[in-house]
Formats: sequence, structure tokens, C-alpha cells
Amino acid sequence: MRLLIFFWVFCLSFSVTKAQSLTHEQYKEDFEQFWKEVNDHFAYFHIQQTRWDQAKEGYQQQLDTVQTRKQFVTLLESMIHELYNGHVSLNTNTPASPRLIPSGADVWVEKKGNDFIIEGIYGGGKAEKAGLTVGMRVIAFNDVPVKEAAQVFLPRSVEKPNTEVWRYAANVLLAGKRNETRKITVKTSDGQQDFFPDEYTTDAKEGKLSSRILEPSLGVIRLHNSLGDKETIAAFDQVLDDMMAKGVDKLILDLRDVPSGGTNTVAKGIMGRFISEELPYQRYRFTDDERDTDVPALWIEYVMPRGNTFTGKVALLCNQWTGSIGEAMVIGMDGMARATIFGTRMAGLLGAIDDYKLKHSKIGFQIPITRLYHIDGTPREDFRPAYILKDNEVCFEAAKTWLLQQK
Repeated sequence: MRLLIFFWVFCLSFSVTKAQSLTHEQYKEDFEQFWKEVNDHFAYFHIQQTRWDQAKEGYQQQLDTVQTRKQFVTLLESMIHELYNGHVSLNTNTPASPRLIPSGADVWVEKKGNDFIIEGIYGGGKAEKAGLTVGMRVIAFNDVPVKEAAQVFLPRSVEKPNTEVWRYAANVLLAGKRNETRKITVKTSDGQQDFFPDEYTTDAKEGKLSSRILEPSLGVIRLHNSLGDKETIAAFDQVLDDMMAKGVDKLILDLRDVPSGGTNTVAKGIMGRFISEELPYQRYRFTDDERDTDVPALWIEYVMPRGNTFTGKVALLCNQWTGSIGEAMVIGMDGMARATIFGTRMAGLLGAIDDYKLKHSKIGFQIPITRLYHIDGTPREDFRPAYILKDNEVCFEAAKTWLLQQK
């Protein structure tokens, strides 16, 4: 019997492997489909340095060497780097795939001149546990100078990468690959120091959110990457209602742990608790229609009030781990004048995404097809807080102090 089961499993494994193997012509067709879907629907070529036609020519030569699914995934990942934004991704990976940003990152750098300076640390993450802090100058990754190592993730079609391109490449580099251990070297006053983030573990976050009351009138609600779970709405309602019953009329709403985004339903469900009338929260520009007809397609989305309205003051916290729908909530609460924003620039994930699937390999991918704006017309990715504060604790304390000063 055991021999029979083993033979059956072996045959099934062989069958699956055989079914997944593709001809070179099929890989070529999937390559063409991927390029065309991006070419026809990507909504941000107007601001990216990418030359997508040139990218196609360059990667066609690499396509000639593809013989396996793993090699094809690696090729598509390289093409994704041409668009240098975390909202462009595959639904599959290999052991050597780079981690997604910001969801897979625990440290965030900005390029200033020839230096790469830490501008953000993920709270409770491995980088923080290892001792990395805001303001440090990163000089090497796994013993290779950062500027040299990051070039692997630079778009090949971009001749002179700007700051946005370098930001993307450097942060993908520092997030690391799935099968590698990171060594991050920083410059110190008397030399340099090595940090090994992957020797540490991240803090466990229980539940969809956490909350506490700091003062009789001041509460804190922090979302834990749960904006894609509709049950978060009920959990938020329960906590907010309890706080209001206890006399809380000042709130810190912490969105510094929502890197994976979520859904509009959850976002509007939460925002609806802070308004007493229907209000606009985000502008859309659907570029597919405009490209086909030369007629701009613009519309504004509204939030409807829900439940017992929280009418008190709100300080909203954001940083580089405020992504996608989290970013929409920030500009929405700002546009509705229902929160004062504290923190840093956000993840900068472009637009609203749509999903696609390649014909033969069945590899799924997503790209932004709709441009998003603050209701004042500012592109969402360009929004900056009223109070820019990089250090996590300093940001929190500043918001707390500001709230306690409000009447």
C-alpha cells in the first residue's frame, strides 16, 4: 500500500511539473501580454522616467535565455523595477525574490546628495530591534557600498535616475531578498558599525487594532495592517464607542502600521465615524477612458456618516508604512478637515490598482490604472503632513501634546 501511495504521489508531482512547463513561444506570448497590459493601462507614465518601449527591447534579449518558470518570474521582477513603485507587483515569487516595499521593509532611506540617510524605522520591527535609528547614514549592504548594490534594482531604461528612482532601488535593497540575511553598515563618528536585523524577531501584533486611554479625555487607536478586513469596521466601532462613553473627546488615530493597504469599504467605514454629513474624500482620474477617447474621466468619491459621530479633535499619524488605502484615509481625513496630520511622507504607492493574469503561466500581477488625488487636486503621492516628524516616539509625543492643548 505504501509503495502504491508513493507511486501515486510521484506521478502527481510529475504531472504538475510537466503541466507547469511552458514552451519558449508561450513564455514569449506571456512576455508580450505583460508588456502590453502595462503599456495600455499603467496610469503614471506621465511622471515616471521609464521608457517602456526601450525596456521591452532590452528584456527581449533576456527572454531568449528563459527556460523555467523561476527564470521567467525573475525576468518579470526586473521589468517591474522599470516602474519603480511598490504598487506594481506579482502574485508569486521565488526564494531569491526581493521583498515588497513597504510591507516587507523595516527601514526606510532617502538619498541626499551621495548619501543614503535613514528617514524611517518600522515600529517594533527587526531594524528597530537591531538598533538602527533615524538619521544614520547607511554606507553598505552585505559589504557592498549602497549605491553600487542598489543599481541591481535601478530601471535599465532610465539614463539619469532621479531621487524617486534611487529611493525605490535603495529601499528594495535594504528590505532584502527572501532567502538572504542582511548586514547593514552605517557611518559613525569614529568609523562604522554593522547591524544584523534578521537576528531579531518582530513584535507580535494581536488583533485588528490596539487601543488605550492616556488621559481622561485622550484616547489612542492604532490599526494593525487590517484595512483589508471588513471585520475591522465593527472592531473599530466597538473601541470608539467605548472611548466616547468614557468621555474621550481627543483621539490619536495611528496609521503607521498599514503598509499592505486594504479596501475602500473599510476606509470609508472608519472615516464615516468622524463626520455628520456626506463629504468628499478623494478624486479619481481614470486614464483608460481618457486614452481611448481624449475625454478626461474625473470623479469624486464621498464618505457617508455612520453611527454616533466622534466630533472631537483628531491627530492622525502616518509614515512610510502608511500605504495605499491608508494613504487614502490620510488625505481623506485631511480633506474633510477632520484630522491634523503628523508624521512623514507616506509610502507613495501610486494610484488604484487592477489585477491581471498571464495566459500561459497564470502569473498574476497588479498595476495602478487610476490616478488618485486629494480633493484639493494634489496628487496623493505628493501629500505631506502638516507636522513633519521622522522619529516614531517624537511624532507620537508631538501629537499628544498638540491634542492636550486643544479645547
